[in-house]
Amino acid sequence: MKQQTTLLQFLSLLFTSSSQNHHHSTILVSAQSSAPLSSGKAVPSKLAQEVQEEHCSVDGSCYFDVLNDDSSDDSSDSGDEYEQEEIDSHLLDSLYTFLSTSTSYLPLQTLERTHLQTSHPTALNYTLFHSGNYTDATKAGSSQWIGSINAQIAKKPQYTTFGSILDIVTSGAAGGRQPTLQWLSSLVYRKELVQYHGEMNNEDEEYIKPCRIDLLDDHDEDPFRKRCILGVMLDEYVSVVSDGLNADAEEVREKKRVRAVEQVDGLGISERGEVVTSLGEVEQGKKFDTVIVNGLPVHNTEEVDLKLEHLVETYLKPGGVMYVFGEGPLINVEHNENGPGEQVFGEILGLLNSVKSLFGVHPEKPPTASFLHRTISRLGLNVVTSTTFPTPYTFDDVTSYLEEAVEWIDEMDTTQQRVSQEMKRSYYQLCSDLLYRMEDLKEEGYEEVYTGGYEYMIAAQLPNNNSDDDGGEEEHAVLPTVDTPTPYTPKEKYRADRDPNVEQLQFPPLAPGVLETYKWANGDPYDGLSARIGIPPQLKDTIIAYAKGLGIWDIILNTMEPENQMRPDSTKILTVASPYSGQNFTWSVKRPDNFEGSSSDMHWFDIADEAAHEEALRALAKGGFDEVLNAIGTYLGLDNLVSFSIGILAVTKADKGYVHVDFSKSGKKAA
Repeated sequence: MKQQTTLLQFLSLLFTSSSQNHHHSTILVSAQSSAPLSSGKAVPSKLAQEVQEEHCSVDGSCYFDVLNDDSSDDSSDSGDEYEQEEIDSHLLDSLYTFLSTSTSYLPLQTLERTHLQTSHPTALNYTLFHSGNYTDATKAGSSQWIGSINAQIAKKPQYTTFGSILDIVTSGAAGGRQPTLQWLSSLVYRKELVQYHGEMNNEDEEYIKPCRIDLLDDHDEDPFRKRCILGVMLDEYVSVVSDGLNADAEEVREKKRVRAVEQVDGLGISERGEVVTSLGEVEQGKKFDTVIVNGLPVHNTEEVDLKLEHLVETYLKPGGVMYVFGEGPLINVEHNENGPGEQVFGEILGLLNSVKSLFGVHPEKPPTASFLHRTISRLGLNVVTSTTFPTPYTFDDVTSYLEEAVEWIDEMDTTQQRVSQEMKRSYYQLCSDLLYRMEDLKEEGYEEVYTGGYEYMIAAQLPNNNSDDDGGEEEHAVLPTVDTPTPYTPKEKYRADRDPNVEQLQFPPLAPGVLETYKWANGDPYDGLSARIGIPPQLKDTIIAYAKGLGIWDIILNTMEPENQMRPDSTKILTVASPYSGQNFTWSVKRPDNFEGSSSDMHWFDIADEAAHEEALRALAKGGFDEVLNAIGTYLGLDNLVSFSIGILAVTKADKGYVHVDFSKSGKKAA
């Protein structure tokens, strides 16, 4: 024998009538049923299982709280709120400035976005799928108002951690410009920065929460102060100032470590991690959730390949993500495709390479983003992001190349046969001419030049294949892989359609006693919680006739007249006579309070004694309500189901809707 369960207000029969004064009344007849449970445990139902599936992602995260959930304001939950740590105001100012103004943050911001997407791979699809449908054949979840699905709750915002981070700043490599220590500090103090962001904008709600986990409110269009801050943080870090595979002398590596330790102390993150001089000093056997390679050797491609393979096999956890930063080679295009600033820069680079070649030093091009992308893919990682960022050079950057050329010229030994005094003077003259041309461009208003160079950020996830009970492999959810590096494009703002052309629900004819869940007109499921039941043809007329026989029908129409309506949050007792036996019964009528500014004139009429209840069951039986109960019980897999009450709701207007809650603090899950 299967257990019985409680079913509250599952069935609603809707009737509409008109009085002689043309005031329309909507009457909702609600049948409630209940039965005790033999074991005190709820029976899992098909609908309940669907709810569980819909609200939990395949990555195991169930994070679809309602933004205005009454339970979120419960003071008993205050112990879970984040307690802000003390932080030096000057440090907070500098970190905020770094996030809001530094051009170096853009590749790191892309890294943060990628991490949120890999940590919550189903969040965006879940939000869009549950946002609704349209009649114009657009795909379910197209731009529209998404409300509170996946929204951050102000009192309990959700932050996503990088876990343990191995940060490798390779020496003698391209692309070591990313200020990762400062960025690591911003992760440690990210919650404080989000609060600081709200204070800077003088907002109480919008800016004290991090961006949504589906990133629909994250974009690049507005100034930083008008955007949300990504909710990411870390558990611990190890920063390697020299990877040990390059040619730094021991004393050089130690100087780098000392400088890094001083910086870490100033950034207030010394207690969250450590700084070491080489990978050999990392704890043996320790693997990390996140590995950041901040530049790679430029000597030869084989070394790059071996280095990446070593990092993946030795330090990256299964399911972890490796982020590779670097600078691609400068691409000198023809002068007629460049502006005057680019022409000068190209000539300066040519001069520098010419001078260095006299010393036997030939230019080495760093690996391209495309080469690294292919190499990482061959190692068995899923490349989920591969982005290039154009690198504009300021005139100060250009001048530094010219200064380097002068330093090399100074070292020329004219006593050697291949370098004459005249050659040295010619090189100096070229430097002087180029410097004057740069000064002229600065006076003309040129600020920066671009010669095709770029920075890149490649993110790749190591698959996490775990054997299941059947001996197979269950691969964790990951983002789709990308085939090739693509230039960065600013992230557009999600513009919600707040007045969508909402698709209609399906209303196919149903035979009596058939239950079917609601579906959109295109066949998509509605919510998995709502259903229609085909009612016996005589049920509606039987219920209306019974209500009229009791005299309730006329009382309803009279009560709904504006001058006769009860005051909000009041109750009245009625005495009515049975149309079957003439026996007097007690009913009640109640008007609820004006909840949430609804200004509704709803009244509900309920049975108020046992005799009235028993006869109401006779009316339901006469109308064939057993077929309805049988449909519900069959769908839910129940053996026993009974009705315990009948009620009539009457309403003609409401300024706005609200969710009626029978049980408080249930998160509006028992309506």
